[in-house]
Formats: sequence, structure tokens, C-alpha cells
Amino acid sequence: MARRWDAAEWTESTGWRSLPGPLLGGDRCRPRTAAVGDDVFALLCGQAAVWSDAAQRWYTIASPNTVKWHSDACVPILDPTRAASVNVWCSLPEGNAFWRVDLDRVEATRYSEPATLSRWELLPNPAATRLDSLTMVWSGEELLYFSGHGIEVEESGGWGYAPSTNTMHRIPDAPYPGRHGQVALWTGEEMLVTRGPTTAWDPITLRWRTTAPSPALTATPSGAWSSAYGAWAGSEAIFYGSPFEPSNVGAAYNPETDTWRVMAIAPAAVAVGVEVFVSSGDEAYLLGSWSPGSRSQSAAVYTPATDRWRLLPRLPDGFVLSDAVGGFVDGEFIVVGVNSAEGPPVSGLKYSPASDTWTEIAPILLPTGLPGSMAGATHGDELAVFLPAEYLGTTATIAFYNPSTDTWRHIDGAPASAPHPTMVSGDTFIAYLTSAGTVLLHDG
Repeated sequence: MARRWDAAEWTESTGWRSLPGPLLGGDRCRPRTAAVGDDVFALLCGQAAVWSDAAQRWYTIASPNTVKWHSDACVPILDPTRAASVNVWCSLPEGNAFWRVDLDRVEATRYSEPATLSRWELLPNPAATRLDSLTMVWSGEELLYFSGHGIEVEESGGWGYAPSTNTMHRIPDAPYPGRHGQVALWTGEEMLVTRGPTTAWDPITLRWRTTAPSPALTATPSGAWSSAYGAWAGSEAIFYGSPFEPSNVGAAYNPETDTWRVMAIAPAAVAVGVEVFVSSGDEAYLLGSWSPGSRSQSAAVYTPATDRWRLLPRLPDGFVLSDAVGGFVDGEFIVVGVNSAEGPPVSGLKYSPASDTWTEIAPILLPTGLPGSMAGATHGDELAVFLPAEYLGTTATIAFYNPSTDTWRHIDGAPASAPHPTMVSGDTFIAYLTSAGTVLLHDG
């Protein structure tokens, strides 16, 4: 017979205190916890972490290679025979599974404390614009904007903002109006804008020029890219078009000679769509969309000097990334996205050209929310990832990943968020677009 507890047997406790959560978020999945001595073991959203009371911080724990832990399917159970261990029992579709986790072996390098020094600033947009057709690049001295469609009238101009002097000036109308889905990039001397005819803005002469016609545009009935992605690779601007209209279209533009050339056709494995398209400096790396039929995902690299594509190894099992962002940091191609497989909701990988292999990176320690909301940019020796309030239920956050230490740092409290932000990195700041204006995070 079970023993009944009387109220007299309860004593008041003065030892309660709150702990900072390792995983922010709401009701997407239920937490499972177990107290192990002075420490706490937690499962949440397919991630595992342990709170070290001695170190006053959370550490993440890598899950077994065979399966990803799911908090709704797994229960932590104390091991009475081992003081620093916890058992995890999981009821999985393929059968029951059981693991022992030795907490004294948890690596203490997987999670970094939130940064304490940060300064947010909101710059109101000087003109009423639609966010989905506004582009922004960093010239090294100015943030240069180009406005596609206005709220009521079509616009083709923009403005420039100099953080050093906190001044803004108007950029006159371009020879051609902007369009929805346009692409802008910085060549080192000009801002190239393409979506139909390509134009270039020179911030020194304060003049627009129209480039020679792109050969890729002759294949489209509308005379414009159906959608495009751009990257500056050495001496050429690389534009890769939509896989739907037309298929695998790519063109490279040399601003010194004002000439275009048609690129070699990309491998069929990455022709399903584009998740990430970034430059390593002299090459362009592409992460293709995943195919629902195969549940697999591929990536490729394009070398302008030889006009050749090379297919990279497929992403490892357990990783199917969508709404992804990425960058080339410290000699590696890093991608982070919403994982549609069985891994943590927001997962990441890094590809090493030297070893030709993919490696899982530390989890971002934030749950997923509405897809299509992240933005990314290379920021010095880190990859900066913007996560809007839709992910967290509180305020927007920028998380910085350092590949050399495999750790994240987070800066919270952004003053404004946006469903589809555009983000760029300056020398000492991160800037991203919202409907309320440009948000600057000074992080130098």
C-alpha cells in the first residue's frame, strides 16, 4: 500500500531560485528534466543540456549518432548506482532505446554566455517603401539602399547612410525602376542591382550606369530573372537564376570590361532550388533545396576561373535544411537552417574544402518558429544569424557562431523585427532591414 503524505510532513523551503534557460521558446515541445546532485539534466526540442551549478552555466550534450533525442519520446531517469549519471529511456517508432549519459564527461565548450556589451540603434527609413523590394549593401563606408516598389508609386532610387558621420543622402532614380525580388551586391567600387536590366551605382561619381545586356535574360519571356541570387567572386559578379524559369540559368559579369558570359550548367542535384548562395572570395558555394521525394540535399561550388561546378558530398543523414542562411568563415562553408529531419529544430553544418567533409556544428540553442524568418551574414570570423521575435516569443536575437571554438554567443533585445529581413555586416556592426527602419547592432 502506498504511504500517504500528510501536510505536517512538508516543510517550507527557502532554496528555490531561477535558472537561465538553455533553450528559449514556448509550447512547441515539453521539457523533461532530472536533478542530478546539484546539477540539472534537461531534454527540450530534441536537444539535451546540463546545468552545472558549480560553473553556473548550461552545457549542451551531443545525442547518439543513431537517433536524435526527442523530449516527447524520451524520459530521463536517475541512476542510483552512479552519482554523476542519468539514464535516458526513449520510446521510438523503431523500438525502445536506452542510453546512459555520464555528466562528468560533458564537454564544457559547447555553449557561450550571452554577450553583455551591445548597443542597438534604429534608423527610420527616409521613404515609404515595401520591405520585400528593398535591398541594402555595405560599401565599406556607407550603407547603400535601393528601393524597388514604393507603397503607392514605383520607385527606382535609394539613399546612402554613413555611420561614421550619422548622415543620410538621397540616391537619384536609376535608369530602370526596381522590381520585386531584385538582387544587389557590392563589387568593391559599385553597387550592382539586377532583376531586369542591370544597373550600377558609383558612390564616388554619384552616377548610375547601365551595364551591357545579360545573355541569360534572353531566355526568359519577360526579359528578367524570375528570381536570382548574387555573389561577388574575385573579379566577377556571379548571378544564379531561378530553377523554374529558366532552368539552371547563371551568368557572370565583369565590371572592368562591362561584359557578360553564360556560366556552365549547375549539377542537376542542386537544380531543385537554392537555399544558400555565398562567395568564398574567389568561388561561389551553393546549398540546393531538398527534394521531398528523396529527403536528401546537395551542395556545389562554382569556380569562375575554370567555369566549372563541382558537386560536394551530400549532407549527412538527419539533416534536411530549409529557410537556410550561410556564409564562408575561416575557410569553411557554414549553413544553418530549419531542420526538417530528426535533428534539433535549428541545425547547422560546416563544410571543409580541405577534407571534403561535412561536420555538425554546435546547436544554436533556440527553437524553431515560423519558417523563412532567418537572415545571415559573415561578420569577421563569425557567422551572424538573425532570429526574429516570431522564433522566440519575446524579442529578436542575433546569434554569432565561431567555427574555431564551435560556440555560439547571443545578443538579445533587438528593437524591431521583420518577417524576411536582409542583413549585412559592416566593420563594427550588423545591420538588418525591418518595416520600421534599419536596425544597427554595434558589435565592434
